[in-house]
Amino acid sequence: MSVSFAMGLWLICLAPILLLISLMTIFKRSAYQASTLSCLCSILLGISILGLSPEGCYSAIFKGIWSAIPIVFIVWPAIFLYELSLDSGAFKEIKSSFERCTGNKLLQILFFCWVFPSFLQGITGYGVAVAIGAPLLMSIGVAPIYCIAFTLICHAWGGTFGTLALAWNGLVSSASIDLDIAMDAARWGALFIWIQNCIGPIAVCWIYGRWRALKECAWIVLVLSFVQGGGQYFMVRYNTTLSCFIPSLLSIGVIFFISQIPRYRRPWSIRSRVMGKDLESGVCPSDGKIGISYSIMPYLLIVALAVVVLLVEPVNSLLSKWSIAFDFKESVTELGFRTMRQEAYSPFYPLTYAGTLLSFCALISYAVYSRKSFINQSDLSKLLEKTAKKAIPSSIATCSMVIMSKVMSEAGMIYIISNGVASVLGAFYPLVSAMMGMFGSFVAGSNLSSNILLGELQKTIAGILGADMALILGLQTSGGAIGVAISPSNIVLGCSTVGIKGEEGRVLGKVLPYSLLIASLFGIIAYLMCL
Repeated sequence: MSVSFAMGLWLICLAPILLLISLMTIFKRSAYQASTLSCLCSILLGISILGLSPEGCYSAIFKGIWSAIPIVFIVWPAIFLYELSLDSGAFKEIKSSFERCTGNKLLQILFFCWVFPSFLQGITGYGVAVAIGAPLLMSIGVAPIYCIAFTLICHAWGGTFGTLALAWNGLVSSASIDLDIAMDAARWGALFIWIQNCIGPIAVCWIYGRWRALKECAWIVLVLSFVQGGGQYFMVRYNTTLSCFIPSLLSIGVIFFISQIPRYRRPWSIRSRVMGKDLESGVCPSDGKIGISYSIMPYLLIVALAVVVLLVEPVNSLLSKWSIAFDFKESVTELGFRTMRQEAYSPFYPLTYAGTLLSFCALISYAVYSRKSFINQSDLSKLLEKTAKKAIPSSIATCSMVIMSKVMSEAGMIYIISNGVASVLGAFYPLVSAMMGMFGSFVAGSNLSSNILLGELQKTIAGILGADMALILGLQTSGGAIGVAISPSNIVLGCSTVGIKGEEGRVLGKVLPYSLLIASLFGIIAYLMCL
């Protein structure tokens, strides 16, 4: 294969991703428009240039739809719960209650964009942290764009060992690594993620109020990061499954303790471009009727159900017996890229899935709120109408993005891009290992998918180059955690829940520079350690 042909092939494989980013950031197109066009681009290039067979294309499209269903299954109940909380006055009550707990606006922001979403990410994942954290952040007056950007940046550190270490287990199984290398890789990954965990909230403080904000809360960020990132780094040696959940739970207690310090109970804020307006318009006045206990009931219910369903072994084993999955045949492109036969592809466990728990909580909350007359029973049709108006475009965008990732994988585009980067960089490959993991999360939509897609490839490249395999795999999964912040499906979900449909490009423009900076920092550290 000539160099010019290989370069051309790499650019062709990158075209769908470049088109998606360009349409969303430069041309300010909505995710619905950008993802649909990019998906069509990947299909056309896959068939015409990469030699993807019709059967392989149909298989990739069906895999994409099947993989998107769990995400869509979260979008609908999350938006419904948001509209319910808005109309009942729950958000207004949460805002008032937390302001009574602490008058420090920056501390409020850190709780709603970092501490609480990290806790949700630790046990649920699948976008629940963004779907709940961003609207709560908006309830204290943060502008919608920053609600999403802050939550994405600050919760993404849980993308590897959160969701009970789902993404980490995906890397271990897909890359087939032995126990010693896995433990070393877990420690490397946790160390890099600790850096990410600290820098994200520091960035939020800087964006909110520059040096004044850092002076006010930098020590708090360091303490909380020691609990979260440091706690995770310590726990991966003993239990990867709970290594994100337990430190995140502890951090909630720590921030509430800090909020009771007299200095932080007093009102403090900065005139900042981050702040929009208080969430008053469209909120049915509660007149204090709903109370804080009923306002936070849906979120406590989510946590309680998740703990019982996911952590109580007999319950989890019983509910996990029912799964839905499909088998897919082997496919080979004209260029020789082979996708092996897959049996029981991406099994879906309806009774233990986060979307099911969220749906159940939303329905219970509606029943309680209507019974207590916080909302009228006749409002259900209006709630469903507003939910559908936001959820339908988001669902189409999510499906298009996931289908695009599956087509690119099935056609060999992901492999060609990754292999090309490795062959060009050679010994400098550690510089971009984290970037590759981030790229995988961006394209595939999650760190789990990134680890499954690129884990074996990163392991193989490390072997060819003679690099530290554990370090490279640690970079893969920590880079994948960074990529959670720029995952288009997460961005679409956030924009949908706060009601700024079509602004996905602006959100990506806020988060992408941060993500590239952190991934580059990881690469530089890794390269220096390999010298």
